[in-house]
Parts: sequence; structure tokens; C-alpha cells
Amino acid sequence: MQALVRETEFKRLDGVKQLGYLHKTFGENTTHKRLSYSIRLFQKAKKKAQQLHENQPELNITKQDVMCVALAGLCYNLGQPPLSYDFWRIRNRKYGFFDEDELLDQSCKLLDDIWPMITKMDALNHDKVELSEKDKAFVKALMRGKNKSPKMCTDGHPLRQEDKDFLYEIVNNKYNGLDVKLFTYLVEDAKSLQIKEWSSTCTEIEKMMETAKVIFINEDGTTRSHIMYSDEFNYFKRRNTSIGTVYQNPEHRAKVIQLSDAYTHHMKFAPSQFSLTDEQFLATFFFTRSF
Repeated sequence: MQALVRETEFKRLDGVKQLGYLHKTFGENTTHKRLSYSIRLFQKAKKKAQQLHENQPELNITKQDVMCVALAGLCYNLGQPPLSYDFWRIRNRKYGFFDEDELLDQSCKLLDDIWPMITKMDALNHDKVELSEKDKAFVKALMRGKNKSPKMCTDGHPLRQEDKDFLYEIVNNKYNGLDVKLFTYLVEDAKSLQIKEWSSTCTEIEKMMETAKVIFINEDGTTRSHIMYSDEFNYFKRRNTSIGTVYQNPEHRAKVIQLSDAYTHHMKFAPSQFSLTDEQFLATFFFTRSF
């Protein structure tokens, strides 16, 4: 793992703040980086898959499955642009919504580049796991989530059995958004922001993650597996509160609009911007100290 995160693709993430430009409003406590988040996501995704295996052995989760889920967590943010989600608001002020497809297109390209290095990870030797090209396709599918992923490999074989659909919900859950990606994101932000109202957030979410259980549900005559958590309502309530008080903070939005105006006047979008750190990206602006 240590050798892998020293690769250029991961080292760049140490220069990309998880909360983008928010530190200009909430202070230097909010400067945690995408690299540390990616490592934590690897750990949390692996732990979740292992937990399901231990609690429900009938699910037949293999070591291969566990490692693929963990790698999906590690590599999800590889294509994260400078300033994270603020990048889309800056690039297009009017339609600045987060484009996950664009992010994951970049992440999957970078995954191709570092795959030879991934297959040599110490963690694979420790767990006695060998990864194939089919596993790489499965990692990409897990990153995109079930609704965005092909069910078959290019050779016509399924990536995984249909009864393992729940694996797609661990990192990027397209069914209801309850996944370790957002759980981990919210916990890390709560710790760094130190907002009084969020004091119990970390404990509540950690407890909720421990309650994961795979159930089988019937939808329109089709049975599929699904991960269920206890107290899901409170999670959504907490998430909506955080979005309103922090991520949509008026002062922060005003600063991002300033950057967007500068971007519009002095720059044009280029795919190469995805390979920049925050500092490199901001250095391309003709901006004043007011930023």
C-alpha cells in the first residue's frame, strides 16, 4: 500500500482538499486531503465486506470480492479534480453540479495506468489474492455503482453472480446513497469542522455502519440482494443538516462565485485540469488577495 500511494496518481491527491475552497470560510481545520480520505475508504470498504462475510457466511463472499471492494474504495477518487466538488461550481457557475460520470471516467483511466502496480501490492500477498483483468473490470463496476455498470465482461462472462448485487452498494450505492463513501466523508468532515451540533455524528455513523445486513427483496417480480442499516432515517436527517449548514454556506458560495467569474474570463476548460493540485489550479487564475 505504501509503495502504491507514492505513485504520481495518488500523490496528487495529497494536494487536493476534500472540502475544496471551504477552508477560506471555516479555517485551516478543513484542509484534510483526498489522499487520506482514499486510504480511509480502502480500509472502511474492506472492513465492511469482511464484516458481511463473517456475519453472513452464506453470502459466499470471497477474498477476491473483498479486495475488489477495497480497491474500488481506494481508487474512486483518483480522478478527483482540484478543489474537489467546488471545481464543477467554478467551471460552470450556472450548471455547476457534481458530474460523477466525468469523475469516474478519469478515475477508471488512471486505474488502468496503475493496475500493474496494484497487482503487486503487499496486501494481495498477505491475503493470498491474485487479481486478473476481469477483477479490474469488476473494480471499475463497483466504483460506478450497479445502475452505471455493465453486468458482463468483454468476454461475455458475468463480473459476479447476480446474488452478489449487494457488493455494488458498499462503495457507491446507487439504490439509496447509503455507502461507506459517504459515511466516511461525513465522519471526516464532522471531525475537522468541529461544529458543536455534529459532536455525536461520528459515533452515530460508526454504530450505524456496524448494523449492515444483506437482505433479499422483491422488486417487480425480480429478487435482488440489498444492504440494510438500522436507523437510516437519522442518517439522511444528519446528512441534510450538514449540506445546509456547511456545504451550501452562503459565504463559501460567494467566494466560489468570485472564482467562477475569474475562471470564465481568463480560462477555458481542458481535461488536463483534472491532473492539477489545488495550488496548481489556483495559480492559473488572475485573482486578487480577496480570494
